[in-house]
Amino acid sequence: DQDLSIPDIWQVNEQVQLAGTLWPVSLAGIFSYEGETPWISSIAGDGRIRADRSSLWLDSLAGVVAEGQLAASGVLQLDEGFTGTASLTGFDIGTLLAPLSGRADARVTLASSLQGQRIDIDVAAPAVGGLARDAVDLQVSAQMVNGDLRATASSDVLGQLAAQGTLGDTGRLDLAGDLQGVALESGSFPFGADPGTVLAQLHLGANRQLEIKAQAGSGRLMAMAVLDLNTSRFDTLHVAARQFDLRRWDPTLQGMLDGELGGRGVLGFGAETQGGIRIDSLQLADWQVA
Repeated sequence: DQDLSIPDIWQVNEQVQLAGTLWPVSLAGIFSYEGETPWISSIAGDGRIRADRSSLWLDSLAGVVAEGQLAASGVLQLDEGFTGTASLTGFDIGTLLAPLSGRADARVTLASSLQGQRIDIDVAAPAVGGLARDAVDLQVSAQMVNGDLRATASSDVLGQLAAQGTLGDTGRLDLAGDLQGVALESGSFPFGADPGTVLAQLHLGANRQLEIKAQAGSGRLMAMAVLDLNTSRFDTLHVAARQFDLRRWDPTLQGMLDGELGGRGVLGFGAETQGGIRIDSLQLADWQVA
């Protein structure tokens, strides 16, 4: 027989102890929990609650989430709404955002009423692995007020990113932003290529013009492009090679590459290009062109 049951996405076990009176309502309790979620392998902790005729208090919520220490509190007032804060200290970034690595601290504040909702999020990580060749610092702040989002991300190494967006009725988040001085590094490439460390700088202006500058092979291979994100069109595309050793691209190749390529056009098709190329003493396996 085939098992057609749907597996549980959330598996949480709770134990609750309450004391007080039902009329007038005056209750206090403690609870503990442990379980698994789709994003985090395990969670566990405990908390304290109180309730009366007009309010429900979460006096404390403590636990371990993603190897970090969770602390939260809040109050729900029936005629005013909910306010609360939560912090997660020293959590493992890789548990939530693989393949990144490192530890971070996060703080969230939430206020919700009939007049609107506001969420503030602050995350700070001194050393995040997986964004560049070496670990980098990263700070993220975001505020969402009635569906309008403003967020900033900054790093002493990577630069700054500012974004604004709107969360629609369908749950889709439309973003636009400004990217300033972001620098990326990579030293790992597929197909056996080893061009050396690749350095890339990105700048996003006017919410639509993405400028990309990259170099590899200690500057012997360079590329520059300006992409209009609204039309998916390259306004500028320029690639230049200066005595670039082809063995860095493919170990079976021998020779030096010199040349330039320029172009413009729609991303993926319809590009207009011009340029020239020169290869000195190209050799592939036992074939050689001098």
